[in-house]
Amino acid sequence: MDPTTPAEEWTDPLLLNALQTGFSPTAVKVLLAYLLSLIIAITLHEAAHAYTAHWCGDPTPKKQGRLSLNPLDHLDPMGSLFILLAGFGWGKAVVVNPYNFRDLRRDMMLTSAAGPATNLMLAGIGVGSWHAARYALGVAPNVSPNFAFTLLLLIQVFVTLNLTLMLFNLLPIGPLDGVKVVQWFLPQRLAEEYYAFNARYGGLLLIVLVMLMYSVPQVGQLLFWPIERICDIALALAVPAGMW
Repeated sequence: MDPTTPAEEWTDPLLLNALQTGFSPTAVKVLLAYLLSLIIAITLHEAAHAYTAHWCGDPTPKKQGRLSLNPLDHLDPMGSLFILLAGFGWGKAVVVNPYNFRDLRRDMMLTSAAGPATNLMLAGIGVGSWHAARYALGVAPNVSPNFAFTLLLLIQVFVTLNLTLMLFNLLPIGPLDGVKVVQWFLPQRLAEEYYAFNARYGGLLLIVLVMLMYSVPQVGQLLFWPIERICDIALALAVPAGMW
């Protein structure tokens, strides 16, 4: 496994992979990179929901102590464990009261979109860091290959995890952020019908989708294809000769 490994391979069960390899140095590095990236990505994702809801007029997140950048306020133990075991997961949901919003539909969409938008921003920062690191490592004398590998590995894991969280949360089913985003673009009546359908069947559809991801390889490949393509484009952009 190297710093240009396809995106779907980063979502292999990380703890299981580490155990199977006898906690090889590379497996441990990936695991630690995921832990660090996980803390940053989920903390800022959930904090973005909370702060956006607060700015839109809902005091509920503030009352519940969610206007915070403390990871302990946002990490869900089971959701974090799922990311390590299965490659996907979730943070502690931010509870909002949409009737406090100044514009219910618009502000609900903004609050929901804030989390994935934050992950996209973090991925962009990671891409910039990747290219800056490649340049610095290319011109710096006597750089340890192990250090270079570890640094680029950490950055790619960070980018890939944020893209995964963004795209997964934008799926318009179950309790995911994509539901409220899609509703905003629909006419009022159709949005209400979609909400009712999703409230009844969305959770089940999400469970079925996750099961298919890991039981039917083609489904997982289809879902992770956008992540892999984005990573390929963002991280494999040409670097001028002599810099790497």
